[in-house]
Amino acid sequence: MTLRALPALILACLLPLAPARAQQVPIQDLQIAIDVLLAGDAESAAELLLPLAEAGDADARYLLATDAQLHKTLAMEGWRLGQGSAEAARDQVQAWLGAAADAGHPGALEAMVSRGQDLATRMHYAEKGADAGLAAAMEWLGSVRFGVYAEDQAAPDEGVAWLELAARDGRSSAAVNLGARYLEGRGLSADPERGIRWLIRASDMGDPTALFPLARAVAEDPGLVGGREEALRWLLTAKENSGGSLAASERRLRDSLERDGEARAADDARIWWERKRADRGTPLGRVDAWLDNRFESGREWANWEVAFLASNVDCPAPKLQRLEISHYEASGHFDACMLSALEAYGVR
Repeated sequence: MTLRALPALILACLLPLAPARAQQVPIQDLQIAIDVLLAGDAESAAELLLPLAEAGDADARYLLATDAQLHKTLAMEGWRLGQGSAEAARDQVQAWLGAAADAGHPGALEAMVSRGQDLATRMHYAEKGADAGLAAAMEWLGSVRFGVYAEDQAAPDEGVAWLELAARDGRSSAAVNLGARYLEGRGLSADPERGIRWLIRASDMGDPTALFPLARAVAEDPGLVGGREEALRWLLTAKENSGGSLAASERRLRDSLERDGEARAADDARIWWERKRADRGTPLGRVDAWLDNRFESGREWANWEVAFLASNVDCPAPKLQRLEISHYEASGHFDACMLSALEAYGVR
């Protein structure tokens, strides 16, 4: 995809929110600012976005509050000096972000969930986001109800309900969370069969983080997936795509399978995953296409995983993320939502 094609995709994410702006501003002004930002001129973009933010534009406020490149510009530095102090400037940016979230901006809602000043603030915006159908907010509420942030917030039944809603809305990380909890009996009664179903669902979305716990569980109990050959297929798929160490489990399964059974399992694993990679309608397929355009060789698993997360995580305007990935390091336009997602997966 060319750089010229990106602004239209970003605008498709941002501009439907225009009616929620505090004051209406010309749409073409925001489009110009985004075009300039995508062209790599963060300085000019900041100069264009600042008056839009001052006029109440939610998209401009969100970008100025979360985009790392805009934060570094001289235009923003001059604006901060005009606020009287660094603390006043930070408070103003946070107020902009809160106002955008209050207006229903999905990116701002998610940012306030991840970086709100306290748990009560984050809960407020998570509930608002969940009511608006934001899957990331539902997933966060699910974690809260399992006592992740405060034990007095624990309500496992609610946690399950929120995670299931997020997973059914396409949030693969919520499905992985549920699957792992059911497998381990963490915060709820252990139910390995249900846990496997959720992990398989996440893997069907193309999420590699589901493969390792799934493979480890079925290696211990092949009956969870219908037998040893199917268990070995999952294990080989995980070995190839998850980066985890499964050598001991693999040895045990191989010892229990005949040679022809091994060959069938290996072929099935390869064919199944290649079909997922070929489907450009899935996050996995989109990432594979992304990597094809950027890496001629050395498609290392670390690169692949970070690219998957960048494509799959429920962040607003994902095409705004211009990634250069190498050995778990990332640079470019990562907003707060993307950084939180990468950190949650232990990538950064």
